[in-house]
Amino acid sequence: MKPPRLYANALRRYNRSHGFGIHSPFAYSFVRDTLCCRSQYYAYERMAWLRQAAIAAAHHRPHHPRIMSLKNARLLHRVAVRFVTDEYMQVGGHFGLSTAALLLSDSRSRLSLYNPGNDYEDIYAEVTKDFAGRICRLPYGGIGRHMSDYAARVAGLPFVLVNDIRSPEVYDVRDALTVLAQSAGCVIVMRNLTREKSHTAEVWKAVTGSLSHGMSFTNGNIGFIAALKHLPVQHFTLWF
Repeated sequence: MKPPRLYANALRRYNRSHGFGIHSPFAYSFVRDTLCCRSQYYAYERMAWLRQAAIAAAHHRPHHPRIMSLKNARLLHRVAVRFVTDEYMQVGGHFGLSTAALLLSDSRSRLSLYNPGNDYEDIYAEVTKDFAGRICRLPYGGIGRHMSDYAARVAGLPFVLVNDIRSPEVYDVRDALTVLAQSAGCVIVMRNLTREKSHTAEVWKAVTGSLSHGMSFTNGNIGFIAALKHLPVQHFTLWF
């Protein structure tokens, strides 16, 4: 269930999600054709199967974070298809469904994973076993260097997904994402913005507040930043 504060401006967010009051052609297209798209994608069935595999693998864990919803997995996949690139970067792994959503966008794409201290590594490995040859695991420490190295080598548009952030690295991740958004055109996705004890909301606020170009889109729980240099700074709070 969404936190009560997200319902305060629900009507305005709902109308925005249908394109009302959005004057940017890019933003209108992104909202209507990607974020709120109702068409079926070929990978949806595979993602549904992988989510069931994650649920089956996690059933013996008495306490674990909620597995990514199929709705959000589909949403992430649509954004990855729209901004498809040769290599993604992911911070935090959890159960692997978000990794699959990215890599199913193109069979040639790869993913650099920064995932220190994952308590669900066995489940992640099971869910992503068919993609194992396309995942490069990054060593712990130096997230800023990892991100700058990634941005330098990726041939397409840098695309970074942040699932969660460990407490010792909050400021390092914030600074690395801020530099990335300022220095190069990129796409940044941040999840779990409402989760208790999550640091992603703090980093989201800092990065979106520092934009010199580009647009952000959020429903309060998941957020997307299209830091493209031809776009003016605009922020959209939506219902999707």
